[in-house]
Amino acid sequence: MNIISILDYNIWFDKYNMAERTISLIDVIEEKKPDVLLLQEVTVKVFEILTITLSKLGYNHYYPE
Repeated sequence: MNIISILDYNIWFDKYNMAERTISLIDVIEEKKPDVLLLQEVTVKVFEILTITLSKLGYNHYYPE
């Protein structure tokens, strides 16, 4: 039996502590290593940071809406 892990976060689009929240999110992703990552309320700036960082972790398919 195959098990798929999914991590789903609403990361809050506000600029308040954006850098700290993004770093914390990356730490959680590195720790949990989900097969599927779902993020809501992602700003363009955070998306740019995440795509660079996540590609280094082996994530390479993004479907922004």
